[in-house]
Amino acid sequence: FLSLFSLDNTHKANMANLAGYSTICGGVLLNLIIGFGNLWGFLNSYEVSYLRLHDPGVTFSTTFAVLPLNMLLCTASLTLGSKMCQKFGYRVTLFTGISLTILSPLLSSFCTSVYSFIPLFCLPYAVGEGLCYMIPILICWDYFPDRKGLMSGIMVSANVLSAFMFTFIVNLLVNPNDESAKSQSNGKVEDHYYNRDVATNVPFMWRILTIIFAAVTFLAFVLIKPMKTSKSETTLTQDPALVEPVLESFDEYRPMLAEEGNSGQDSYLRHSFDSAISVTGNCPDVKTGLFNKKTIVMFCMGFFSIFFPLFMMSDLKNFGQEYYSSEEFMTTVSCFAYLFNATLRLVWGQFVDKCGFKVSYSALIALEIAMMVVLILWPTHPAVFFIAIGLTCGTEGAHYTIYLALCGSLYGKEVGGVLYSFMYCAFTFSALVGIPVNQSLLPVVGFKETLFVLIAINIGVMVTAIMFQPRKNWSYNGDYESSLTRKIKLSEIPASEDTEEDNTISEIR
Repeated sequence: FLSLFSLDNTHKANMANLAGYSTICGGVLLNLIIGFGNLWGFLNSYEVSYLRLHDPGVTFSTTFAVLPLNMLLCTASLTLGSKMCQKFGYRVTLFTGISLTILSPLLSSFCTSVYSFIPLFCLPYAVGEGLCYMIPILICWDYFPDRKGLMSGIMVSANVLSAFMFTFIVNLLVNPNDESAKSQSNGKVEDHYYNRDVATNVPFMWRILTIIFAAVTFLAFVLIKPMKTSKSETTLTQDPALVEPVLESFDEYRPMLAEEGNSGQDSYLRHSFDSAISVTGNCPDVKTGLFNKKTIVMFCMGFFSIFFPLFMMSDLKNFGQEYYSSEEFMTTVSCFAYLFNATLRLVWGQFVDKCGFKVSYSALIALEIAMMVVLILWPTHPAVFFIAIGLTCGTEGAHYTIYLALCGSLYGKEVGGVLYSFMYCAFTFSALVGIPVNQSLLPVVGFKETLFVLIAINIGVMVTAIMFQPRKNWSYNGDYESSLTRKIKLSEIPASEDTEEDNTISEIR
């Protein structure tokens, strides 16, 4: 919430009845609930121990699919949520998503088999998260159009703060005495399971969480307030009188705008012209953005770079127990890892606003490589391990902030919201690849050897990021002009009756 004070007075003056701040608060509360799935790396050990009471054959490899499956269903639901918002509005979509989210822990409390738990936990929770995820972000973009990175950072930070908050709650409900798990060999790795006294508390935990989810999401639903658009407001494509001078000046200034490296008043003209013809968004339509080569490169970079933090978060507590037997220490590490995650989401939101995609993303990859080296060389030093795990989880969160802000600024609000679901698929597929790696490769090869492979992959991603030019100026390459003329038949635009002086002012603007 401290980040709200960085908003300038211009933004505050444009807020009607503090609806924007109310939406931010509601969005934070909502994300505290729909972000509960981030806790799976910590919760996994308790749930597996409980399921083993009914089926001793259940292992961590069996339930490793929960996080990737959650991401897959959430990705599919992001697009569905966008369609529902367009057809039924924000409020109906939000209510549907909240209802499904509340249903998930309630159904999970009755599951005694892994084959019933996975679909009954993942399906309602992930679909509910997908329906709700973009709603507070899009509304905040309406209230703060120049601070997309900050707004995205606040929302996705709150999303992972859920794991920080619920770590204490879950541990208090399931393992109030901080009993340690018992190790069991699984190839080159050790699995850790809790005794019956701890495991039998899991259904009670789920039912208490249901009550918490219902109370918090109700308050979030009340606080989130979509912006009401005045009927008198017009956009570039709605008012022919605004379109004509822009289309006329497009051909006149195209050679100057096409030149790279303009400075001084030319760069001011470029910026002003870009603002004038980009009222409806930077990218003309989803198809144009989706089939652009740079979009595909961004997708591939995200797929490879996020694999390491997702891989660690899926089995975080079990991995740490290989080096540290203290239950209290691992609970603290897990808890503060999610706090690191939330912090880096917010920090990278500001970072990408000021430095752009290339610098912020390259710095993120460099941080990932450094943390892998640390975990290879010094995993047994408690302080070093604590910081390395925290920053590793933080890099996962920063990915969402960077890509979300990039989609909003590069493609525009409407197209960017849809294309973010495509970028989110890269993260989902990366998590899915972690399933065979965890089940087949890790027990045979070992953890450190796997990290060496990931370091090599991330170096390749970093080189690609340094060479990458993310800026796709739709306004200057004819894409936007073709989209604009498709929406408006020039023959229907009335002749301008403005004076010569008014035309000059319009061109300057």
